[in-house]
Amino acid sequence: MSTEKSISTLLLDGGTLCLNFTNTIANRSVPEPFDYLGNYLDILRWYRRTEVLKPSVIKTLERLAKAYPPKAAAVFEKAIALRELLYAMFAGQAEGLSPKEQLVAEFNQYLAAAFSQLNLDHYNRKEPATLSFTMPELDLVWWEIVKSAVEVFTSRQLQLVRRCPACNWLFVDKSKNHSRKWCNMATCGDVHKVKQFYERKKKSDR
Repeated sequence: MSTEKSISTLLLDGGTLCLNFTNTIANRSVPEPFDYLGNYLDILRWYRRTEVLKPSVIKTLERLAKAYPPKAAAVFEKAIALRELLYAMFAGQAEGLSPKEQLVAEFNQYLAAAFSQLNLDHYNRKEPATLSFTMPELDLVWWEIVKSAVEVFTSRQLQLVRRCPACNWLFVDKSKNHSRKWCNMATCGDVHKVKQFYERKKKSDR
């Protein structure tokens, strides 16, 4: 029996926030994949799963979304456009390709808008400072994704971005010898092996 697809059952195998966000489409290898996100409130449900935003912040964003539906809808569309932009950039990276200049230019527009809202948190001499968004605005849902993407783009993680051959999900390979092939061995790994077995069997039966 297959598990019904919902945000509550969505696996978070990307290894980082931005890649988990690109993986909110169930299987990018099929013609019409299931999309876990249908509206702004769905993004907030997803954030509850990730535990990146505090529950109090999510509640505030829920109230804002219900008070300003057109704005929430516009922010949702912008977040989804960012999701597809990041998928194109990171999928290319996984295939050993440099990103197209147009994609980088588009991302830089998101970056400029998001980072203009960042603040340096208070810190002491023994601990490094952190950057955070202090204003709970509707756009926060994609600001956080941009921040996460920048952390990947500017770190060693970028060289460890992989694409699952079974479902095309993206993930950071954090395995000891960096040989992880599938987004999840228990799901795509087994399915991929079974598929390969039957393909070999068909050839041997001819």
